[in-house]
Amino acid sequence: VMRSRGPLDRGPSRSARRSELAQPGVRGIFRRFWPFLRRDRGKLLVAAVLFVVAAVMETVAVWMFKVLTDDALTTGKLSAFWQPGMTWLGTAVVGAAACFGGAYLTSRVAERFVLELRAHVFDHVQELSPDFFARRGTGDLVARLSGDVESVERLVGSGMLETVSALFSVVLYAGAALYLSWDLALLALLLAPVFWLVARKFSQRIRAASRQERDANGAISSVVAEGIANVELVQSCNQQRSQGERLHRESLRWFGAKLAEARLSALYAPVVTVLETVCVLLIIGVGVWEISAQRITIGGLIAFAAYLGYLYQPLQQLGQITMAVTAARAGSERLIELVDQRPAVADTGRASLPARRSRGIRFERVGFGYPGAGRPALADFGLDVRPGEFVLVTGPSGAGKSTLVKLLLRFYDPHAGRVLLDGVDLRDLPLRVVRDSIALVPQEVAIFHGTAADNIAFGAPDATRDEMTDRKSVV
Repeated sequence: VMRSRGPLDRGPSRSARRSELAQPGVRGIFRRFWPFLRRDRGKLLVAAVLFVVAAVMETVAVWMFKVLTDDALTTGKLSAFWQPGMTWLGTAVVGAAACFGGAYLTSRVAERFVLELRAHVFDHVQELSPDFFARRGTGDLVARLSGDVESVERLVGSGMLETVSALFSVVLYAGAALYLSWDLALLALLLAPVFWLVARKFSQRIRAASRQERDANGAISSVVAEGIANVELVQSCNQQRSQGERLHRESLRWFGAKLAEARLSALYAPVVTVLETVCVLLIIGVGVWEISAQRITIGGLIAFAAYLGYLYQPLQQLGQITMAVTAARAGSERLIELVDQRPAVADTGRASLPARRSRGIRFERVGFGYPGAGRPALADFGLDVRPGEFVLVTGPSGAGKSTLVKLLLRFYDPHAGRVLLDGVDLRDLPLRVVRDSIALVPQEVAIFHGTAADNIAFGAPDATRDEMTDRKSVV
């Protein structure tokens, strides 16, 4: 049954889609996937506010530590301890509650996004023509519906909230540091672009490795799925070793890409840590000089160092988000490529079948050829099947026997001529009506996970137990 157009289908023009498919940027990714967050945008806003509250509470807590250091620790006055101490405790409780609420809402929104996007893509895939699946590995499609969907969520859902939280944190910590010592704060901010440059350099390399890893992962899934689905044929032809070698080749390709990705990701954190240490030592060195000149207190310098530590953490987080964007671009390329595939037939019919079914099936000068085939599968074919008749179509492989069934079920539409059901062109009928009127028994047995009754009634979910066990009903 053809579904209505979804958020991914209401995208830009074909030329714009080709541009996004080649290399979708953040704007293109959001344009295609943001509609899946429509129901949860309110929760996203609440989560963002909670993360901002948590950052504010952390800022106040550091300031209370400065007050404690200057008014209580350096003077030894117990009376100066209680008010800032209780304020610090209160901010810690509020900040912890806000952090919990923001994290929970983020997870809820993220999981719903994955659920809806995966369902949408799966619904679309089920409408594609059989030749599409003949060209694609099953495992690759599974990988796109799992890892690629999750990588896109990492940017559009939780990644966006992390970006907002990190940006607000940078503003708050930088503002507090600037208030304490403007010259030290300017020095810290002048060093901040170094982190952005490092993140940008790493993200370019990680993007290439991430795309290779996703492709290789899909290939591995395809080999495993094909081997399991055709295990009897593999065993009967003694091809277990060749299948193992196929898996090994694809696994080596995945192994190399994964190692490259892991090497870059593992190197990023130590590089940033070293840079952060150099920056902190430089600033503390200048701060010691300012203490000697009585331009800042000991508590002020400690608080400044704390703000600086808090400041570099969200800056590092922004760098990691840059790498998440890289992975999301690789995953979105594969999802957009999949969703932009058009079904071979369009469900635009509005006609209905006559109340009295008396005219049977008619193939009227039908011509059809598969995409990329050198010759047509059918040419000027005609056939009349009257109600009650039993017709057996025979012929060698490739003669077009299966093609007749595919045309009858409207997996494809004929390139010439018409296929009529009770005198009505199949293209004028809704797909549900066509396929509800025709029963297909495939050559290969398909068993779905579930009970025997579930499989018997697969084509008629409303069938009763008596209908499933009555031979006459089955026939």
